[in-house]
Parts: sequence; structure tokens; C-alpha cells
Amino acid sequence: MAVVSIRARLILLVLSVLTPALAAALWVIDITYANERAALERNLRDTTRALSLVVDRELARRDTIARVLTLSAPLDQGDLPAFHEQARRATDGIEGAVLLRSAQGVLVDTREAAVAQAPAAPASAVPTLLDLPTVTPVLPDTRTKTLQATVVRPVLRAGEAVFNVEVTVLPQELQRIVAEQRLPPGWSSAIVDSRGTVVAHQPDGPALLGRPITDTLRAQLSRGTEGFFETESIQGLPTVAFFSTTASNWSFVIAVPEAEFGSSLTRSLIPLLWGIAAVASVAVLGALWVAHGISGAVDSLRGAARELQGGTPVRRRSVPIRELAEVNTTLEDASRTLLHAKEELERQVAAAVQQTREAEQRVSQSQRVEALGRLTGGVAHDFNNLLGVISNSTHVLQRLPAGAGQDNAFATIRRAVELGSRLTQHLLRFAGRQPVKPVRVDLAEFLPRSAELMKTVMGSSVRIECELEPGTQPVTVDPSEMELALINLALNARDAMSGRGTLRLRARNAGTGAESRVEVSVSDTGEGIDPDVLERVFEPFFTTKPVGMGSGLGLSQVYGFCQQAGGEATIESRAGAGTTVTMVLPSSGAVPAADDAAPSAAAAPAVSTHGGRKLLLVEDNEDLALVTEALLRSFGFGVTRVRSGDEALRTIEGAGSDAFDVVLSDVVMPGSVDGLQLARRLQQRVPPLPVVLISGYNAAHAQQSFEVLPKPCPPDQLLAALQRALQ
Repeated sequence: MAVVSIRARLILLVLSVLTPALAAALWVIDITYANERAALERNLRDTTRALSLVVDRELARRDTIARVLTLSAPLDQGDLPAFHEQARRATDGIEGAVLLRSAQGVLVDTREAAVAQAPAAPASAVPTLLDLPTVTPVLPDTRTKTLQATVVRPVLRAGEAVFNVEVTVLPQELQRIVAEQRLPPGWSSAIVDSRGTVVAHQPDGPALLGRPITDTLRAQLSRGTEGFFETESIQGLPTVAFFSTTASNWSFVIAVPEAEFGSSLTRSLIPLLWGIAAVASVAVLGALWVAHGISGAVDSLRGAARELQGGTPVRRRSVPIRELAEVNTTLEDASRTLLHAKEELERQVAAAVQQTREAEQRVSQSQRVEALGRLTGGVAHDFNNLLGVISNSTHVLQRLPAGAGQDNAFATIRRAVELGSRLTQHLLRFAGRQPVKPVRVDLAEFLPRSAELMKTVMGSSVRIECELEPGTQPVTVDPSEMELALINLALNARDAMSGRGTLRLRARNAGTGAESRVEVSVSDTGEGIDPDVLERVFEPFFTTKPVGMGSGLGLSQVYGFCQQAGGEATIESRAGAGTTVTMVLPSSGAVPAADDAAPSAAAAPAVSTHGGRKLLLVEDNEDLALVTEALLRSFGFGVTRVRSGDEALRTIEGAGSDAFDVVLSDVVMPGSVDGLQLARRLQQRVPPLPVVLISGYNAAHAQQSFEVLPKPCPPDQLLAALQRALQ
């Protein structure tokens, strides 16, 4: 064995101590550099995505404004000044403007103080994309010559785009968004539109506005919706950039100088690297001797770091070096903390996604029900005009000399009118335009009587059972509405049981005190309802029956009846176990009024003594106006007929205030003056002239000084109202 001096041994000892420490330090430096670069890239990616969402939200905000304005009621009415004011209010808080464009040009521009009235219906359709909203690239405005983008939404009528609603996006608005982001020094960001034009940039935003992007950047953006790439900045410095493209095909790009990656670590390592180089020249021999003793501990620590980097739990290891063992323990604790944070983040993201979906479903359901309500209101108005023609025609014919067999025919027509009027009232109640007539109903008498009525609907192969819990309280409802609800449920049950089975009617009390309620349930022994269909059964016009076999209004009427009565409707069903629909209604402890009994049939109008009375009839429906005029003449009135409120005002002004004794007017009419406005103007101009209104809509909005009759109106009620007005 060679003799080694103490100095040599000390040198070897120093080298054996320094070399593994230096090696471990270099390895940690390498990992630290990699982690710093990964963290910077992650920060760059997350920042770009977040700001891209900000840009997309600004575009979506304008798209929402455009979408709402396409549904504008003034637009349908041709009231362009009202649409101008509505559009101006919708853009409060943003610098963009709203334009309404037809095939002939711009009709409304909110940058102008006002707009003149113009026809709402264009001569031809406008060219636009009907499948998706359009966000145009930044282009010069033909009026202001400034650069701007536009969010375009078509106004669809009868499946055709008749207008375009355009909301402008000004680059300076997006430039402020970019400028407000406090990015680290040296970083640069840009917003690029779908054509590859710079919309905003930081720094030097205004100077670069409208410039096309480089071919390199254009090629990178065409690869996908987001990603990293290396390029050169405008100053020619190498950079690392990340881009994120929104659903509108606009992109947000952030670039970081390549020197930023590891720059802080490099500055702190320069002195250390010089020291390492000096010590390493002396410690090479000692490193070879002592490296074997510590290599196992280093390898163990490297394995722990790899497990941490891979996202797996770090295993507990036996490390002979205390310092390295502490590092391994720290990595183990960090691993548990990261896994817990990841699980918590995933849970919160899942909860947020679920809440968003539920909110979207509630908004969609609300909008669908609101739209269907408006639809039923419009259908009811047209249907009431038709019923009025039939009803008044039969009463005019009845006043003529009767012929053989005429009485039966007239009775059949009158019953058809009554059934049609009842259907109209159901539609109007669903639309929220017709009040119900609730009375106190004793279920002990009502349900058995309804069960007898159901037998004629269900047929002899269906057994009907009626169970009433003793002491069941009465309810306050519209009897005809409740009877119709039970018949609708019976018809659905008959179809579900294929005309054979058992139908059960049950009634019992539920709740006490102020929350006292009564449950009325209808159960069948049919095949049940699929779960995906069950959640939609109360939707209006939804039906699983073939075309022509069902309207889809049965269960929606049940639902609307319960809502109008202050209760609710629920449904339970299982495959093969039948279906139960429960109507939960507020109970009534009130003493029945003397007039709660069903009204008797209206008596025929008495012979009128109104000879010489002059009446102005205002009705836009030609057929209804003709038969109403004939009916009024049969009462002895002298009738002058006009088609609109405007024509009525001109007629009265031309003939004089004493030319007519009474005015009978429809409420809903074309033109600038409807029935209610006509009555108010006549009240101001000709106070002695009485006005009677008639309409199929709910008259709750009318002033108390005007009497409003339902449409269709029996002749006795019409004559009585005219007599009251003349008095």
C-alpha cells in the first residue's frame, strides 16, 4: 500500500466531500432550471388563455346584444325610432354602435341622434350566414373611415333573413383591455382578428393597428386553436410565444423573450459556476473515490423527484444521508399536498360545470315557455274572430222566420261555438291573458260526477274507481278547468292502457293550517313513461303520439290549471307499473256563496227598442263586421261601420260629435290607434259619447270607465252593455 501524506489524504477528503455535493448541486440546478422554464411556460399559457377569454367575452357580449335586438318587438312593428332607442340603451357602457341593415342599405345607426320612420319590411332578403353568428375582421368603416370589426346577427322571419343587426367592435376598446393587463417587463401581447390583422398590441398598439401579421405567425395560428412556438419579436429578438384562438376565430398572442427563461437562475449561478469550475479541477480524483458511497442516495432522491414530476405519490425511501433524507421527506409531503390540491380542483371544476349546465337549462326552459305563451295568445285572437262570425251569424238567422229543422241546426252551431270558446279560454289562460272564475268546489260531489263523465270517455273496458278520504276539504278552482284537466288525464290514461285497465281517482288532505292543501291524483295501470320523456310531458305541444292523433296540450293544460289555482302538478311513472299524476291544490274553508252554482244558459235577447239610435262599429275583420252589423240592425240600431281606429276618428270629426250615440270597438286592430287608445281619445275629445270595447284578450289593463266584453260575446250581453252605455 502506497504511503499517502496527510495533505494528500486531506485533499482527497476535501475532494471526496466536495465532489458529490457539487454534483448534487449541478443536478438540482438542472431540475430547478427545468422547473422554472415549465412554470414560466405554464404562466404564459394560463395568462394567454385568460386574456383570450376576456376578448371572447367582449365579442360574446356584443353578440348577445345583437341576438336580443333581432327579437325586438318594435322591429316587428316597423317602429324604427323605437328600435333606435332600444338599441342605443342596449349599447350603454360600450363604445360600439348598432346598425340595422337591409338589402337596400343601413336603416338605423345609433351613432346618429335619431332615425326617421321607414317601412320595416324590406324589398328583398339580405345576404348573411344563417347557421352561425358572424364576427367580421377589422375593416375600414364606409362612413367614418376608421377601422372596426362587426358582430352580425340575421333577423329571421319565416325562415328568411330580412335584416342584419350589426354591433361594431372598436379596436381602441380591445387596446384598453390589452393595456390594462400588467404583464411583466419585456413581454408583449397582441389581438389578431380572423383575417390575420393586428387589432391591438402592447406595446406600440396604435402604431401597429391594422398591420398584417407575419407569415410565420400566420402559419402557427393555422395549426390549431392554441400552442407554443418560437419566433422573433418586432425588435428582432428571439422569443417564445403562446397563442389561443377563440370560437370567433380571433386569437390572443403573448410573447416572452427567450432570455427570460432561466434568466434569474442564470444570474445567481454565474459566481457559483466559476467556483465549481475552480473546485472541480482539484476535486476530480476525490470524486472518483467517494462517488460510489453517495451514488445510491442521489439515485434515490432522483427517483423521488421523478415520481413527483410524474404526479404519482412519492414513496418513502431509506436514504443514508440525513440532508438527502430530509429532501426526500419534503418531496413526499409536497406530493401529498399536490395530489390533494388536484382532487379539490377537479371537484370544484365539476361543481362549476354542473351549476352552469343547470343555469343554461333553466334559461332555455323559461324562454321556450315564454315563446309558446305568446304563440297561444296570437292563435286565440284569430280563433276568437272566427268564433264571433259563427256565433253572431246563428243569432241573426234565429231572428228570421224559423224553417223546418232550423232549431236543431242552430243549437248544434251554438254548442260548437261554446266548445270553441272554451278551447280559446284554455289557450288564453296558458298565455296569461284570460282570467279564471274560481268557485268553491266540494270534491265529495264533484269527483263522483266527474267519474260518471269519464265513463263516457273511457269506454266499458276501463274500470273507474273513486276514493275520497273522509274529511277532505273543498277547493277553490274553476270547475270547468278542473273538469277539463280530469278529462285530459283520463284520455291520456286510456291511451296508455290501450283502452283496457283500471283508472283510480283519489283525493285526500295534505298539510295543515295555513299550508293546508288537497291532493287529487289520477292513476292508471298502463305501460308507464320512459324517463327521457317524463321530464318533458308538461311542455306545451309536446306529444309522443303520431301526427294528427294528439295536440300536446293535454298535460300542459293540467299544469297551467294547477299553476293558476296556486298549486302544482307532479307526475310519477315506472315502466310496466303505470302512471300517477297528482294535482296539489290549496284547500278552501270559505262558506259557498249564493252565486256559486253553475250559471244558467243565457236567455235570448229581448226585442230592442233602440230605433233611431246611431252606432259606430269599429272592426277590422270583414266577416265579423258584417254579421255584427246585421245583428245590431236587428236590435234597431243605425250602424256605420269602419275598419280601424284612425278611420273612426276621421269619421267622427267629419260627421260631428252628435252624429253617433254610442261606439262599439274591437281592441286589437291594425294602424296607429287601437281600441283602447280610441276610447281614451274620444273620452278627451267627445266626453258625452260612450264607448264599449270587445276583445278576446284579458281586459284587466283597461280603465274602469270603459266596459270590455269578451269575444265571442252572446247577443244578450252585448245588448245589455250597450244599454248601460247609453244610460
